[in-house]
Amino acid sequence: MNLYGWSSSAYGESVETFLYITDQTSWGWGARELARWGGALMMWQVGKRMPKKYGIEGDLRVALYDTANDFVDNGLAGRRFAGGDAAPNLADLAAFGVLRATRQTGAFRDLMAHSRLGPWFAAMEEAVGPSARLAA
Repeated sequence: MNLYGWSSSAYGESVETFLYITDQTSWGWGARELARWGGALMMWQVGKRMPKKYGIEGDLRVALYDTANDFVDNGLAGRRFAGGDAAPNLADLAAFGVLRATRQTGAFRDLMAHSRLGPWFAAMEEAVGPSARLAA
């Protein structure tokens, strides 16, 4: 069960993600609710087709952990960042941007708990600094 009362189903996680995303906007009530529920439904539908499109078999969460660990093992190859020990490169920044955007979701928490990505993410937070999001 997550914060919003749904199990960790794919649809529940889609709703959780859109609740988080739309809480970050200054949209009016109607636009926000339409984006929340319509976006969650579309995300859930698209997500059902993605494993076949990309040849992912088995448990999707395990595939996510395996991909993160592959990044740590091969993309970082013992370095602090993909760009080397001194500073992140564009690959680091692109991956970090996607992960930071999902930070308040169950999927992010699971990824950090079940992969070896945590130290890299912490190093990226230190290197990049706090979010530059402008308050509305």
